[in-house]
Amino acid sequence: MTRLVTARYLVPIGSRPLENGALVIEQGRICAVGKLRELRAQVVGAQVVDYGDRVILPPLVNAHTHLELTGFPEWLAEGEGYLPDGDFTAWLLRVIAVKRSLDLDAHRQAILDGLEMCLRSGTGAIGDFLSVHSLADSYLLSPLLGRVYFEVLGQDEQAFSGVLGHISRKLRQQPGPHLWAGLAPHAPYTLNRKTLTLAADTVRLGGLAASIHVAESAAETELIRSAKGPLAERIYPLAGWQDYLGSGEGVSPVAFLDECGLLQPGVVLVHGVQVNG
Repeated sequence: MTRLVTARYLVPIGSRPLENGALVIEQGRICAVGKLRELRAQVVGAQVVDYGDRVILPPLVNAHTHLELTGFPEWLAEGEGYLPDGDFTAWLLRVIAVKRSLDLDAHRQAILDGLEMCLRSGTGAIGDFLSVHSLADSYLLSPLLGRVYFEVLGQDEQAFSGVLGHISRKLRQQPGPHLWAGLAPHAPYTLNRKTLTLAADTVRLGGLAASIHVAESAAETELIRSAKGPLAERIYPLAGWQDYLGSGEGVSPVAFLDECGLLQPGVVLVHGVQVNG
């Protein structure tokens, strides 16, 4: 059935806002946009859905989410109850500690809660990072559009290759009705030249969409350039990666990605606040 959806204001984005604007919707698709009075005359007998003194606008896009961490504020309150101020490495350690304390049910509920929050806030498309790969079915009933990026990290080439092989089938499936899969090499500071190159090859050969955190902090820049700094001193020992530190790459994180082949079409760079670092 044809529907005529209207509200006090309609914001087409491509043109000026319309007061008393409306949309004509047929079989789930927008067929026309205009003034309510004019469209009502064109589609006689259409069901009118009037949202009153509100605004209709296209859904928002959140290109980078971690919905599995939706419950982080509550989880944090149950622990030490605060976040370190201005220290990226200390914040990262807190996130790691909180995630390690959770079971699968908590992560799944966080994803479901995050999907619902997106819808309630007017978000219609996401680019979500998923580190708990077994929870990919959490998106099956979501009407959201976008991508679910399977997050991977690691320094050991053989182990990393095994992870890529393990998720290869998931990367060819749709996590949700309107959600497609992609690969998310976590960040230059949690991978090395060999594993980043493996990820780049997987993206290129598989024709995959990808996203990666990069140039996120001064600590990351220091680690990539010289293998020194707080990430080397505090994160690498925690992960057992000391033997992979080397002497640094001598270039910025973005230049390092380029050398590893990850600056290619279809790759979304996240953060980028130290691009010239």
